[in-house]
Amino acid sequence: MWYRTVVVVALPFVAGCTIDCLHVATGVFAGSSYGTFVVTVRDGVTGRSLVSGSTLVVRGSTWADSVTYESVPPTVTSISLSEEQLPPGTYAIEVRHPGYQTWTYGGVSILYSSCGVARPVYLTADLTEE
Repeated sequence: MWYRTVVVVALPFVAGCTIDCLHVATGVFAGSSYGTFVVTVRDGVTGRSLVSGSTLVVRGSTWADSVTYESVPPTVTSISLSEEQLPPGTYAIEVRHPGYQTWTYGGVSILYSSCGVARPVYLTADLTEE
């Protein structure tokens, strides 16, 4: 004779909470309490990764920050900037790389669910040589 074990997990219902809240409660993340921008940086003609030497600048009405990637292996294709409790709102993204024109993208929104979960924003910057 064999027995099968069944595990039942009960999660509390929270009025007004979205499925993202359940992801937080169960550890299955679709987002986090950090506002995050992830930008794939590449040469617009060859598609070669240009992360090494790139600077990512993020500006909002009340918040701004930047990060520079000095020496990164060529297998790394994306750069990111993440800030806990980044104010919800609209942001402008800028990518700078020596020898290339500055890439800009405006009107990028960070939104939080009712549980304080933000989905990452993914963009691709195809840079043009100067």
